[in-house]
Amino acid sequence: MANTNIPEARYNFRTRTQVRKTRNNKMSNCFLLFNSNLRRSKPRYVSMPALDFIRTSSHEWSSLPEKSKTLYRRKYEIKKYELEKASTSPQYSYMDILNI
Repeated sequence: MANTNIPEARYNFRTRTQVRKTRNNKMSNCFLLFNSNLRRSKPRYVSMPALDFIRTSSHEWSSLPEKSKTLYRRKYEIKKYELEKASTSPQYSYMDILNI
C-alpha cells in the first residue's frame, strides 16, 4: 500500500501589526489633501514644476479662510479613522482607503 502521509505545508503569515510596521503607506495631512484637490481643480497647476506648485499652494493655504481649512481637517480625520478601521478589519483594504 502507498504511503498516504502527505507532508503538510506550513505558512508563516505575519500578523497585522507586523504588516503595519513594514508598510510605508502614510496618511496625508490636511495640507496635502488641499494640494491634491488644488492640483486637480486648476489645469495650470498640472504642468507646473513641483517646487513652484508647493510654494503657490502654501500661499493659497495661508490665505484660505479658517472655515475652509476646517473642512480639510475634517476630511483628514475621516480618512484617518477609515485607515485605522481598515487596519483592524480584514474586509477593508489599505489602498481602497488611501485612494478615496
